[in-house]
Amino acid sequence: MLSEDFCDLFLKPRPELAGVVLWDRMDKDQRLAKIAIVQDAYTKLPPLPTATNPVMAAAVREGFSQGANATYENERFKTRALWVAAELAKAAIFALAAGPVGGGAVVVRGIGSAFTTRFSDCAAQTASRAVLEITGAEVEAAAFVRRFGLPRETISNYAAAEAYARNWFDQVGIKLVPNPGGFQPTVYGGVDGHYVVFMRGGATDGHVVYGRITGNTVLIIDQQLVGRTWDSVMTAERVLKMQLAAAYRIDKVVVP
Repeated sequence: MLSEDFCDLFLKPRPELAGVVLWDRMDKDQRLAKIAIVQDAYTKLPPLPTATNPVMAAAVREGFSQGANATYENERFKTRALWVAAELAKAAIFALAAGPVGGGAVVVRGIGSAFTTRFSDCAAQTASRAVLEITGAEVEAAAFVRRFGLPRETISNYAAAEAYARNWFDQVGIKLVPNPGGFQPTVYGGVDGHYVVFMRGGATDGHVVYGRITGNTVLIIDQQLVGRTWDSVMTAERVLKMQLAAAYRIDKVVVP
C-alpha cells in the first residue's frame, strides 16, 4: 500500500489539479517528509526468521517452497525499489538548489509553471485570451489559476514541459488538435483558426501565446505582455528571443 501511495504522488494525475500529479504541487519540506516515511518503512521491514535448528530450517524452506519466499522477496524488492526512488527524488530536490545550470544542478523546465524563484502564468494568460477571442467572454487568467492551478514543471526535457502544458489546456476546457499545415498563412498551407502557439527558449525553456490565422494574415498575441501583438512569426521570435516550437489549433472551448 505504501508503494502504491508513493508512486501515485509521481504517476497519478489529479483532476482537481488540472491533471497534474501531487508531487509537483508539494513544496520541498512536504516532499522530504514523504520520502522520510518511505525510508523509515524500508528500515522497519521485518527480517526472515533465523533457523536455530534443523527442524526450523526445514519449516522455513517448506514455507518458501509454498510461495512465502516469492511473496516476501517481491515485497522486499518493491520496497527496495521505492527506497531507491525516494533517494533519487531527494537528490533531485537538493540538486535544484545546488548551483547554476550546467554545474551539476537539475534543470527545471516549465511552460506557464511556477517553481524555484521563477513564476510564469503564460498558459493561464493564453487561455484567457483564447476564451475572449473565441467566445467573447472575459475570464481572467487568475480565475484559471485559482481553479486549475498551473501546468506541471519537469526535470525532463522540453517535450515533457510542452506535453504538460497541452494537458493543462485540455483540462481547463480548451481542446487542441494537431495542425499539419503549420502556423503560417493559408497560401502556404496554413488553416484558418485560433491557435495555442508554443515557443521554445528563455529562462524556463518554454513559453506559450495565442495565435490566429485568417487567410493570409497571421497574428501572435502575448497576453502575458499585456496583449502585445505581432503580425509575423519572425518578429515574435526576435522580440521574445525564442523559436516557434509547435502550434495547435483550438477545436473547442468550454468556458469554465
